[in-house]
Amino acid sequence: MVLLQDLVIANDLIEYNVKGALNANFAFYKGMSEGGGLELTDIDVVNEVWARETAIRTDTKTWINAYLAMAYQPLADTDLAEYLALILLNIWHCRRLRPVRR
Repeated sequence: MVLLQDLVIANDLIEYNVKGALNANFAFYKGMSEGGGLELTDIDVVNEVWARETAIRTDTKTWINAYLAMAYQPLADTDLAEYLALILLNIWHCRRLRPVRR
């Protein structure tokens, strides 16, 4: 289970999925508002979406952990550790090659 948590952290899976859900919810509420289905200002839409962030984050952690446990269950810990090492090496390599912004 520790290896799976390392995989989640290395790939920033929680943040990517939470951002995606928040953006999807924003687009939905914005569309409903612009289409006349809801009477919300832009501030109301942002507040409505942001109010669900904690629940979205909790749900995301639950389903990602369950999904990864199921998906990687057939792998031996040594195979998963090797896969994680490749991911981390790739991240390290990409950061080294990224030009410095000034």
